[in-house]
Amino acid sequence: MRCKRVHILLILSLFCCLKLHAQDSTLVGKTIRWDLEQCIAYAKKNNIQINSLRLSQLTSQQEYLLAKAARLPSLSASATQNFEHSKSNSGRVDANGNIIGGGGSGFAAFGSYGVNSSVTLYNGNYINNTILQKNLAVQSANLSILQQENDITLQITQAYLTILLDKENIIFDTDQFNTSKAQVDLEQKRYNVGSVARSALIQLQAQQATDQYTLVNARNAERGDKLTLKELLVLPSDLDFDIMRPDTIVHSDSVTAFHETEQIALNTRPEVKNGELGVKIAQYDVDKARAGYKPTLTAGASLNSNYVSGNGSFPTQLNNNFNQQVGLTL
Repeated sequence: MRCKRVHILLILSLFCCLKLHAQDSTLVGKTIRWDLEQCIAYAKKNNIQINSLRLSQLTSQQEYLLAKAARLPSLSASATQNFEHSKSNSGRVDANGNIIGGGGSGFAAFGSYGVNSSVTLYNGNYINNTILQKNLAVQSANLSILQQENDITLQITQAYLTILLDKENIIFDTDQFNTSKAQVDLEQKRYNVGSVARSALIQLQAQQATDQYTLVNARNAERGDKLTLKELLVLPSDLDFDIMRPDTIVHSDSVTAFHETEQIALNTRPEVKNGELGVKIAQYDVDKARAGYKPTLTAGASLNSNYVSGNGSFPTQLNNNFNQQVGLTL
């Protein structure tokens, strides 16, 4: 019964998570301009890996609830009702529903009903270790989400800064091309009046072609880097997307010492904490395995009764055949 209840909770949790879309369909066909903060916020909400980890975190929470439920007693009920047509209905019907002796034919009814419950009193601390382990697993799942968010933030920041550099390169290469073009126009006029040799004009035309080639490559690089950023953001392919260039970029002139930086990373990075939790989770596996050397003590109780037609009224038979059992199993 506990397992069935937990399975239902898992299904409900997955349905609740259907709102976690890998792609926002409302952006299809639109034009957007985002700064770095908007890009990171959108990725944290829609990234496929992050959403998968969120679903895993919900699963870990349900497994933690299942581990805690193992402390509670189980409860199950059963009922069996049978009807039988026999040519020996006038005979006596035993407790198993079999008709003994007599002749003729007719219908007979018989059934049995019961309620059972059991609870684990001791099993070498297996249940407690499982609860502690699953609690650490929930914490580990949370840290995995933070780790993936940090990773996607770093990737988006790198892609964003690369596009900014591409835009600066395009500005520089455009100025270079315009300068070369102006020089070619001026040199063409000088050549037309015969003041310069043709070789000088050809040399400037070659420089103009080189600058134009460089400009085309810079624009293609920007398109490719934009595509990379769109893939990280999981944006629709037909979306007109571009970034907003910040007015200023604030940087720090101070450099933290290596040892201090190392200690900050060890104390704050989620992947480091997640690795430490992984060691503790594995240790609980060892403790749970050692519980197999220890005895298990369970308590159980049951209520049962049965009914056979022809041996008295239904309520009377249930009362007469009612029995209770309580016991321990080691």
